[in-house]
This record gives sequence, structure tokens and C-alpha cells, in this order.
Amino acid sequence: MAIQLHPQYETLFLLCNTPWGQEEREKMITELDKMGFEGEVFYQKHFRIVEQYYQTFCKNRIESRGTELLCDMDEGLVIIYTVLFEQHPDWYEDLSAVSEEVVAEAVEDVLISGEEGISDIIAALELAEISDESKWKIIKFRQHAKQQLGDVAAAIKENIPAFEKARSKIEKRLNILLKQFCKNINKAEKAALYKIPEKIMPDGEIIPTLAFPMAVFVNSRTCFYGLLSDQIAMGKEAEFTREGLLVGAKALSDKSKLEILLCLKEKRLCNFEIAERVGLTPATVSHHMGTLLAAGFVELSKEGGRGCYTLSRQDVEYFLQGIRQLLLTGQ
Repeated sequence: MAIQLHPQYETLFLLCNTPWGQEEREKMITELDKMGFEGEVFYQKHFRIVEQYYQTFCKNRIESRGTELLCDMDEGLVIIYTVLFEQHPDWYEDLSAVSEEVVAEAVEDVLISGEEGISDIIAALELAEISDESKWKIIKFRQHAKQQLGDVAAAIKENIPAFEKARSKIEKRLNILLKQFCKNINKAEKAALYKIPEKIMPDGEIIPTLAFPMAVFVNSRTCFYGLLSDQIAMGKEAEFTREGLLVGAKALSDKSKLEILLCLKEKRLCNFEIAERVGLTPATVSHHMGTLLAAGFVELSKEGGRGCYTLSRQDVEYFLQGIRQLLLTGQ
């Protein structure tokens, strides 16, 4: 099978979420309930593979300074690590020849564009809609970026065997999910989310993940797509459905996502420009864009090596018409 889980990134994601226990289960069921599904029923049907995946990984993982850093990590910081390893793949192999200053500059480029220094990052984080604990972790990461990146890279390498054992444990059911994933991305008429790689070509890539089973987030050249997201994302493929309404409603229910759409109403903007306008870190904006892309409200294209977004007026109109059809005409 051509498309598989990515060992490096998947191990990183697993380390951030281990263990997957009762707390994670309850959070996921609550989120599913908010999206209009019967959370308990949906979870029992689809998430047993995720629980077994994490349980097997947890039994075989190796603890280190890097795993301590990744424990209970905010999703925004996970994205920052992912972007840095994506932009500098050689750093994953060896950071010894790279200076502290070069690494710090790379971190600043990810956190905030066009500014320099810790004071500018603090100012940006004060506006960001993340917890105080997450802000502190990001500042601490900026101050010790080289050491922390090296520790995390070492932790990933040490735990790839644990990932491989976990993947082997669920291989049969995983292959079914990957087969469906391949089928969906090769369809001529795709759901909006599956069109992302084409929008960021020639170097764009869509990578499946089971560690973040319902998440979708986009980096500069990569889209990570949760293998259980199909249950919702494909709802808009043929005709407007209740699932399609839920996807759009979720995108509009968050203040930051609405502000992003209002900015794009004015003009086409790149990730860093959006971050500056709405007072979020670029990594957080990338996370929000995954939901907006899934809803079909925005389109992604390449400009000067960066991903830029435009408001998809046609899909917004389609959503409004769908609401009218489902709620008013009943047809």
C-alpha cells in the first residue's frame, strides 16, 4: 500500500497523547456530542482501534527527557515541532552543527513573522487564545529551542520501535482505514478536505494519522488528516446533509475562525498575515485553517513558497442554501 502512517510524525503525536485513558475518552465523546453525533455510540463503533493503538504503544515506550517535554503538550506546540522538523529535516538527524541562534531564528519564524526577539513573541502570545500554561511552554521552548528539539528528536527515534509494535497490533483494521483513505483521495469528486494537496502542489502532501484520529491541520507543505475524520468530512461529497451542516456550524461557532473568514472577505492572505490580523500565532492559525478547509469555506494555494488563503464564496453560498433547504423548506 503506497500510503502509510509516517513513523516520525506518528511517534511524535503518540508521545504527546500517551496514555489514552478515561479522560481522553470522555473528552472525545463530549466533542462528538457537540458535533451532533451520539458520542458514546460513535466512540464504541470507531475508537476501539485507537485505544488498542495507544495501549500497545504505552506498554513499549521508552521514557527520557524528550518524552517528559512532550507529556500533555498543547496542540499548538505540537504543530510548532512538526513545522520545524518539516522545514529542517536534517535537524531531526543531527543538531550538533547548528547554532543556538539559527534554531532560535527558525522558531521565531514559525511563531511570528517579521519580528525578532523574545519580547515580540511575548506580545504576540498575549493576544493568542491559548492557556497561560501553553504560553509559558512556548516561551520556554524559544529560550531552550536547540536543547528541546534535540531531546524530542532523540525521544522520537527511541520510540519508533514502540510505534511499529502498536501499528502491528492493529494492522488488519488499520489497513482497512488506509485503503478507504486512498480511495477517497483518488476520487474524481472529492470532499473539500481531500483537495488540499492539489491546492498546495507541487510539493504538498497529505499524511494520514491515527494518533490524532479526528484532527486536521495544515503546515506549509503538509496536511495531517485523522483517519476517523472521514465519518464527517465526506458528508458534503454528494449533497448537503446534516453532517455538512455540522461541519460548517463548527467552523462558524468559534470567534477566531469567524474573524479569519471576515479578514479573507476583504482580500487574499497568507498564514502569517492572518496571524497578525487576528492576534494568533501562525501555528494556531494553521490549526484553525484545517477546520475551515474541511468546511469548504476557504481555498488554499501557493504564493512565493507560502500557503495563501481565499474565501470560497461559492461554498459559503452553498452552505447558506443548504441551511435554508434543511431547516426551512424541509426538502
